[in-house]
Amino acid sequence: MDDILLATNDKGLLHEVKQFLSKNFDIKDMGEASYVIGIKIHKNGFRDILGLSQETCINKVLEKFRMKNCSPSVSPRVKGDRPNIAFAVGMLGRYQSNPSLDHWRAAKKVMRYFQGTKDYKLMYRRTSNLEVVGYLNSDFVGCVDSCKSTFGDIFILADGAISWRSVKQTLTATSTMEAEFISCFEATSHGVWIKSFIFGFRIMDSISRPLSIYCDNSTVVFTAKNNKSGNRSKHIDIKYLAIRECVKEKKVVIEHINTELMIDDR
Repeated sequence: MDDILLATNDKGLLHEVKQFLSKNFDIKDMGEASYVIGIKIHKNGFRDILGLSQETCINKVLEKFRMKNCSPSVSPRVKGDRPNIAFAVGMLGRYQSNPSLDHWRAAKKVMRYFQGTKDYKLMYRRTSNLEVVGYLNSDFVGCVDSCKSTFGDIFILADGAISWRSVKQTLTATSTMEAEFISCFEATSHGVWIKSFIFGFRIMDSISRPLSIYCDNSTVVFTAKNNKSGNRSKHIDIKYLAIRECVKEKKVVIEHINTELMIDDR
């Protein structure tokens, strides 16, 4: 059995599609969507705010590991200073083959964080100006075992997150600037793909504008915008400098942002 969602602002087209599907397949129209693939859909009375939550799924996970009555935690952090599930899960995933007692304790702390935040929702607001905005960041030599850095990026649409990740870099950066520049390259590549994916739906014209990506390292922003190399950037692999082409072709705009305003740090 497969579940699908249909979305359109043309009720006539929606009716035609439903008729076509019913003639060719054995289907059951469940009406307006409220729950799909483990995600509950919330709408306010004015239908200008949409929320997504996974409280039911979280409760099942807590019950599976016998932690449904555990004390909640305010943060799932394993190492670092931001309460972020992607970072914590990514860090724990590195030690699946041979976890220590500390890793088990950290995993339980993630469960406790779920307990305390299972009613949290991703929220999206109706707007006439739909635009994807990205934020990126990186630590430096954050992995004590491999001396590799971990980068993260998040992309926002309609005031809500649509994509986020926390990933260990594949090479060893030799400076903070290099680690963040690699992060900028990865975020740009991913952001361009997101933009292309959304453009394929043909649902908004604003996506044709250059994608804005924010970084709190001014040297990285300068290097991305200018065809110049200095002591900090001359050792960077040439493939990462492809970000300059994206800037030149106006696919993306790399902007500096104060660290205190960086969403990817929160």
